[in-house]
Amino acid sequence: MAPPFGRRSIGGVRGSSPISLDRAAKAGGKAENPKEQNCRRVLAVLLGAPKGLSQAKVAELTGLSRSSVSSLLEDLRPVLLHKELPNPNGNGRPIRLWRLDRHRCLSVGIDIGRTHVAAVVTDVFGAVLAGPVRESTLAVLSDPEGTMEMATGLVRLLFASGQEPKCADVAVVTVGLPGPVDREHGRMTDAAAPDWSDVDVREEVQRRWPDPGSPMQLAENKANLGALAEHRYGAGRGASGLLFIDWSSGIGGGLVLGGRVWRGHAGFAGEIGHLAIRPSEEQLRTLGLPLVSHRWPKCPHCGQRDCLDGLVGGLTVADAVGLPNLEAVAEAAQDPENPAYERAREVLAVAAELIGHAIGPALTLINPDRVVIGGAVGRAGLSELLRANLGHGIERTSFAAAAEDVKLEVGILDRRAAVRGAARLGLDLCAVDRLLELAGIVVLAERPVAARG
Repeated sequence: MAPPFGRRSIGGVRGSSPISLDRAAKAGGKAENPKEQNCRRVLAVLLGAPKGLSQAKVAELTGLSRSSVSSLLEDLRPVLLHKELPNPNGNGRPIRLWRLDRHRCLSVGIDIGRTHVAAVVTDVFGAVLAGPVRESTLAVLSDPEGTMEMATGLVRLLFASGQEPKCADVAVVTVGLPGPVDREHGRMTDAAAPDWSDVDVREEVQRRWPDPGSPMQLAENKANLGALAEHRYGAGRGASGLLFIDWSSGIGGGLVLGGRVWRGHAGFAGEIGHLAIRPSEEQLRTLGLPLVSHRWPKCPHCGQRDCLDGLVGGLTVADAVGLPNLEAVAEAAQDPENPAYERAREVLAVAAELIGHAIGPALTLINPDRVVIGGAVGRAGLSELLRANLGHGIERTSFAAAAEDVKLEVGILDRRAAVRGAARLGLDLCAVDRLLELAGIVVLAERPVAARG
């Protein structure tokens, strides 16, 4: 039996997000009239079809009549392109394909990590138009002003040519931050970053924006953005429930459930890095840590001495191997000629097993069908090592039935995950509204800053 109209899926459109038409009709805001509501339905299916759709296909996917779709496409013409294709039957009228003008609604993603800043520009479908560009810095946590200047400087660089893409076409800018985020006020609420507690990154972007236009600004935890990117473009594609682990300088986590980032009541859902673990003496020796717990390193974020982030975060692992950061450890672990090859693999194996200890209870509580580990270790050359040892750890702490069918994957977007996810989130939340505005169907108020989704 076919599903009722209000729950009809548009997930079959190539590249579309797994949302349903009852929600797609309201994406980006509450529809005020039937025309606007139906335009939202049409835009929802076109956003999932970069190659375009015929009028008949749009009607099929939205459940609207062909005559209604014809009228709506005319209303949306300012943001659409079309082309004629020969009729496959060899005669008759050509088939007209309608698609969105990919440059009319651009999204900028900014990723602020603990030791880097990155930026990217994507089109309305999420395809990369410029970047990502990335710059390393050790001053992120101590210098918000300089970091925001660096971030907007990278954005200016992406638009420096004056050709496509154009800064004036940017609809939304999303900033990913390396810690819990107060999304209503655009601030990072991390005890390890007190200098950021009063910084509204959305206002900082708006103040420095290189064009007189005023795009929407959003702020989000970068682990959530990495989860969204891997779900939409990477190793988590097609998962109904995804647990993403961002293993870089620290350990962050994000959840995508039912196609949407799940933040929880106060935004802490998925923060697996702060679950308590108890390494064995052998594991502690491998990591170069004291055998007594009161001498373990204190986590700079939560203050505990037994949390995953403090014990096997990237900085701790790098210290154990004698290299500057986790990226260097990951590179060494893939190069048999590197003097640190054996040590890097030994430490990564133990650390991955302990991360598995934390994943086990999460599988029992959340029961996702996919776990993706990314960040600095998201490399194909480490896939076998990480999956095997994550699995060993999970076996020791999970309810067997909950872990039985879970797929363990290594992320394929590596350092690009958070910045791609930032651009993607902006489109998911703002693209429909902006396209309706450009088509003259709605007039948006208070566009500069938003905390939505």
